Amino acid sequence: GRKMNRKSVCLFAVTGFLLASILLAGCEKKENGTETEQKNSQIIVGFSQIGAESAWRTGNTKSMKDAAEAQGVQLIYSNAEQKQENQIKAIRSFIVYRVDVIAFVPIVEDGWDNVLREAKDADIPVIVVDRKIKTSSDDLYAGYIGENAVEEGRNAARFLQKKFSGQKNRKFSIAEIRGTDYSSVEEERHQGFTEVINGSEQFSIIYSESGDFLR
Repeated sequence: GRKMNRKSVCLFAVTGFLLASILLAGCEKKENGTETEQKNSQIIVGFSQIGAESAWRTGNTKSMKDAAEAQGVQLIYSNAEQKQENQIKAIRSFIVYRVDVIAFVPIVEDGWDNVLREAKDADIPVIVVDRKIKTSSDDLYAGYIGENAVEEGRNAARFLQKKFSGQKNRKFSIAEIRGTDYSSVEEERHQGFTEVINGSEQFSIIYSESGDFLR
């Protein structure tokens, strides 16, 4: 078979850890103030994905589905098509359906308090995946599984410095195409990239525009 590259291995590892976390979160549910173990019942996970804008994102979705199937977890999938309002509707539908766990990839950081509070009131744990969120209280969701986007940005800048290390006298102008504005990965990768680049006289960012992770 084909060899898995480093990114594929990391994605597989994260997804496996995510499903393990989901399994643990779904093992118990509160009923009338007490916790009872759910026995002989299939765990149901509602998963809201932001869309299918790239091969990475479709691979992320496939990995989730494959891991759920391998673990005997029923996965209810919803594609938000790049719209936060679609994700909020999906999460509310998961609450009505009484899933055991909700997992979602937030398209932006803000605007989740109300729907997360509804999930908390329904005693359904929520796991945030891939992108971070900002909430009024950290106890509105059970946990976050994702990457260090600031370090990713730094690594991109370090790659440029290493690639052109033999051309110290040459000046480079950079046009930066960012991801979705107001998403944690866009903001943190930009932060890490500029942190390293701005410390070098060899490079300068002359243009920056949101590409929204779309072609």
